[in-house]
Amino acid sequence: MDTTSLRNEADVERKIVEPLLLQSQYLDFPDKSLRPKEFIAPFDIDKGGKKIKGYFPDYLIEIFGLPGVAIEAKKPNVSASEGFREAQLYCQVLNTNFRSNVNPCQVAIGCNGENLVVGRWDSTPKEFKVSKLIVGSTELEELRKLVSSSAIHNDLQKIRKELSQENFRRPSSLGEGQSFLLSKIEPNEFAAEIAPALRAYFTSENQNHSRKIYEKAYVSSTENSGYDRSFDFYLKDRISKRSDRTRIKPTKKNEPTLSARIKGFSTSRAVEGDLQIITGGVGAGKSLFIRRYKELLLPAELKSKVHWAFLDFNTAPPDTSQWEEWVYSETARSLTVESHAFDLTDADDQERIFSQNIKERKAYYSRMDKVEGQSGLLEKARDIEAWRVDPVICTKAIIRFLQGDKRQTVIVVFDNVDRRHPEKQLLAFEWAMNLKKMTRSLVLLQMRDVTFERFKDEPPLDTYKTGGAFHISPPRFVSVVRKRLELALEGLEDSITETQSLTTSGGVVLKFPATKAASFLSEVYSIIFERKSNIAKIIDALAGRNVRRSLDMFMSIITSGHIPASTMGSFALGEAPEKIPERIILRTLMRGDSKFAGDSSGFTANIFQTHQSWETPSNLTIPNILFYLVAKRKLTGDNGQMGYIAVSRLIRLMSSCGFANKATTEACNYIISYGLADADQYDDIGVRAETCLRISSSGFAHMRLLSSRSEYLLGVLPITPVNDTDFANSIYEAMHIEMKYGEVTYRRREQLLLDFQKNILKQVEYHSQFPMFDKEGMSGSKYILSQITRAIDLYKNHQASPLEENQLDLL
Repeated sequence: MDTTSLRNEADVERKIVEPLLLQSQYLDFPDKSLRPKEFIAPFDIDKGGKKIKGYFPDYLIEIFGLPGVAIEAKKPNVSASEGFREAQLYCQVLNTNFRSNVNPCQVAIGCNGENLVVGRWDSTPKEFKVSKLIVGSTELEELRKLVSSSAIHNDLQKIRKELSQENFRRPSSLGEGQSFLLSKIEPNEFAAEIAPALRAYFTSENQNHSRKIYEKAYVSSTENSGYDRSFDFYLKDRISKRSDRTRIKPTKKNEPTLSARIKGFSTSRAVEGDLQIITGGVGAGKSLFIRRYKELLLPAELKSKVHWAFLDFNTAPPDTSQWEEWVYSETARSLTVESHAFDLTDADDQERIFSQNIKERKAYYSRMDKVEGQSGLLEKARDIEAWRVDPVICTKAIIRFLQGDKRQTVIVVFDNVDRRHPEKQLLAFEWAMNLKKMTRSLVLLQMRDVTFERFKDEPPLDTYKTGGAFHISPPRFVSVVRKRLELALEGLEDSITETQSLTTSGGVVLKFPATKAASFLSEVYSIIFERKSNIAKIIDALAGRNVRRSLDMFMSIITSGHIPASTMGSFALGEAPEKIPERIILRTLMRGDSKFAGDSSGFTANIFQTHQSWETPSNLTIPNILFYLVAKRKLTGDNGQMGYIAVSRLIRLMSSCGFANKATTEACNYIISYGLADADQYDDIGVRAETCLRISSSGFAHMRLLSSRSEYLLGVLPITPVNDTDFANSIYEAMHIEMKYGEVTYRRREQLLLDFQKNILKQVEYHSQFPMFDKEGMSGSKYILSQITRAIDLYKNHQASPLEENQLDLL
């Protein structure tokens, strides 16, 4: 190591301390184990009768969320022993935070660049000359014996096991638990017969081709109603107001900005074609808008002059090396289907389409005719067939024919690109650029707004800086549901029988006219959206700005078998409709058509999820991350965008609170996959250190609303890994009772909540030992405990009327 060019403490840190700690030929600690100053808790230390307030060392080595080594660097003219003494005092104070005889911070190091002083936290140190710490030297070997990366790792692993309560397992893994999770519940009898008709309008998939939907049930972003103020920050689309976006504002008859761009392209005939990006969140309605625009809003003077191709990237090959062939073959196929301007199986059309290719080979055909009569025709026939089956040549020829010979316009839509991972969105952009250049066509590329924002100044998107971008804001899904419901009710009487029947829990068969089913639908809509209740807020939040998801949610609610037969009976008998308890709607959102909430049964996530493989399993990992993201949601983030926090920062903050790096990483993957946070980049591998997360409306709702509801807490318990065998058995027993009798007693549910509270309290006490526990707002553990306590209080206060104990209106 070069000790001759050290001018200050920063040089000592960068040139001596960090290489010594991290490089494999020296102490070989993992890079992620090095905690810098901003993630170290300050303590007051007594130094020879002089108290230093708020002291913290320059580095901590942390493994499994436990601090093991404290390092203090000094500038060259300050004694390394002084640095060691400060680090040693810090170790002593830090260790007092843990229970008796547990001392995780074992080693203190002081270094001034010339000398290195190393010792245990409670013993006399040894001093080394830095210049003598060379590979193979006895000095380096002696240092490694004092500070061994493997020894520190093993010591902290033992302490972790001693401190934390491990052996987490899901109650549903006991006995018949897995079969319980797989068991389904029959849809309610009111909805059973009308479900097929409803799915035509409320299933999120494959509806872009339904003329009734894009003609009669389309909701533009200009029709948005306001959101509840609790979620306005998350659901209001602020990107649409940016100067680099042109907001799409379709009317009933036109969309002037996009029409102007298409007219301009048709007139100018750009040499290398044109690309227009349309940004928006997943499920914002970009695909439906483009289909509606093509069929209904395209100006009359352009209809006969514009040909469309739609490339659905949901069906793109998993292997991206096959994308070139797929892009070109799908363009040719879709142009054939959408335009009807040619027939690739017709010989005359083939000659027209490949006329330019034929012209370039004309001399060859003539020579072949001279060699042998008509052989030139045979060669031409072979060429045409080869061109027809070659996706690249065929697509170029079709578009040349339409835009060259016919002087018309080709628009290629890269559809559903936004549903792919960011890396694949960027790859789709590159192929869009290639296609428009090679065919001189106009390409419309859908891209997720967060992807465009994150990568617009980096390759390959930085090549598009002068291109501008359209932006489509999602409509509020309450408006979408209302229009879809009106459309469904129009034809409902024709699609169902005159009478229906249902059997109550008492075995009574009730017959009722089909029109009652329609009133049932209207009543459910009214309960959710037109009456003052918090369930509408939660549904808004869970759907986010994803209209597709909102449609699936409403369909799940109206067909739910969790709705009591007595409620449906009141409809059948023509009585005043019995109110559907909001806890039942919440149960439906959690369980869908399953008897229990599972990993993929409904529309909620389990914020208490953990796993034994996370190294420090804890039901508090996800709540802590979500709480921190909520706290930072309105601040400029690590990627320059509001609220986005880097995974690397989360790892360091969480490690300061006793969570291992792997636990944080896996929790971030779970959070993103279940929509509790948005990521600026994410792929099949999962999050990277530079990935940035921002809390979503769903994540906010889970933390601030659902975590204080007993229906949510009790619903997730069967799939929540717990580290108490008796508690796990109690949860499993409750599952067994619910399977047998359909419901669990009030008292048993209350006891489960109390036991859960105790279990969480033990985990909070463990993490409270870590000095950074309350710094930087990282008190998600205490917050979630208070939410569980609140849920218990609400539950107890409604003991007299247990069916209503979960009224979300009580918030």
